[in-house]
Amino acid sequence: MIEIIVVGSGTGVPSLRRAAPATCIRCNNYTILLDCGAGTLRQLLKAGISADQVDAIFLTQVYHSHS
Repeated sequence: MIEIIVVGSGTGVPSLRRAAPATCIRCNNYTILLDCGAGTLRQLLKAGISADQVDAIFLTQVYHSHS
């Protein structure tokens, strides 16, 4: 079974309720994170997922002005 969790849907100013874009996919005992912006770790914890449970992180975009 595949579980898709919207961790963050985007925001100009991260807050306690909003986080930068991130999606968590859980399938066959693997946890994959797509993108990982500001507020992602907090939102993962709210969803019951700790950072050490994430097996891989894939970045869909890299902004040179942000790195």
